[in-house]
Amino acid sequence: MKYLWEKLNLKPKEHIQIFKALHLMEFLVKNGATRIIQDLKDDIFKIRTLQDLTFHQDGLDKCRGIREKAKSLCDLISDPDRLDEEREFSKKNREKFRQFSSEESSKYDHGIGYTSPDKNDFIIGTRNLEKNKGDDKYYKKHKRSSEKKKNKKKKKYESGSDDQIESDSESSSDSDSERERRRRKKERK
Repeated sequence: MKYLWEKLNLKPKEHIQIFKALHLMEFLVKNGATRIIQDLKDDIFKIRTLQDLTFHQDGLDKCRGIREKAKSLCDLISDPDRLDEEREFSKKNREKFRQFSSEESSKYDHGIGYTSPDKNDFIIGTRNLEKNKGDDKYYKKHKRSSEKKKNKKKKKYESGSDDQIESDSESSSDSDSERERRRRKKERK
């Protein structure tokens, strides 16, 4: 809490950090221990001073969000009934999301990210493109563009002479040597 109180005492030009500290305080009031609420009630005057904070930059009021957040936080701390409702609502959400995440992780082996072989060997975080091939616009676009490139190369090689094909293969080996040179340079750094 000491760190948060220090952030509230920053200059107005540090308005983003002040807002983040207030946002964290609001989260702690709704989800944290009751001791935090008591600490905030004891020093509520520090939060109330932020209701009058102003800072204009380029003709815009940058502290509007801070004033609103400070007012709502003071109102929340001052009203025990509303505070209980908010804490109960946050508790229900935590339980709901905890239950949802446990259901999701139970689909996978001990939540480590891999399924058993009988569950299609699907890895979390990847998409099964073969399954969604017809639905995925990106996949279709990518497939079309790669097919166009292949067709261009095919036409080029069919219409070109043997000399042109050899020069193309030489340029690809040049690009390989260029890649190798860049890789070595990165390793040195």
